[in-house]
Amino acid sequence: MSDEYSSVAYRLFHDPWLCSVSEIYCYSRQYVEEMGVITTGDPVLDATLGNAQRNRYMTIAAMISFYEEGASVTLLNPRDSIEIYRLVCEHLLNWQWIINNTFVVTHPPAEDFLLMDEFAKQIHPMTLVYGLGETPKVGFEHNLGKIQGKHSGFLRSSLQKRIMSEPDPNATQQTIDPNLHKTIADSMARQLWRR
Repeated sequence: MSDEYSSVAYRLFHDPWLCSVSEIYCYSRQYVEEMGVITTGDPVLDATLGNAQRNRYMTIAAMISFYEEGASVTLLNPRDSIEIYRLVCEHLLNWQWIINNTFVVTHPPAEDFLLMDEFAKQIHPMTLVYGLGETPKVGFEHNLGKIQGKHSGFLRSSLQKRIMSEPDPNATQQTIDPNLHKTIADSMARQLWRR
């Protein structure tokens, strides 16, 4: 694979990730204005159908665009958030280096950097849970284990007594602070706006 296809910028705009997004956000504003939306005549059913989730592959840039419109983007493989977060932050750091060390005639608008940084801040807690930071041993992670334990009981054919692990009573509940994400784009935006 050539360097062009493996660069962070290329991956940001070309690598597909499996996501889920509300059906209504899958149509552009122009399409809805020109063609309208299909209706059943029942407002409750129409609202339900508009909010139905559609699975689709999209790039990180498309996810950020959906995020900007206010759509909820759900990663069907939450562990993908680790790589997505890394790519967004690395792209922002690359642009920060370019802005600080070279004279750039054409650069993206500062608002795009701020939007990317805000998107990274939103997925940062998910990356902590799924592998970048300290993985919680109690709370969210423990509850996932309990759910898997309940469902795994249906798969067993034996009638042996199930042994459930209980959380350590001396352990403290670990919460994920969404403010742990260090903003990258603020200084870049200030520098670009001064030019």
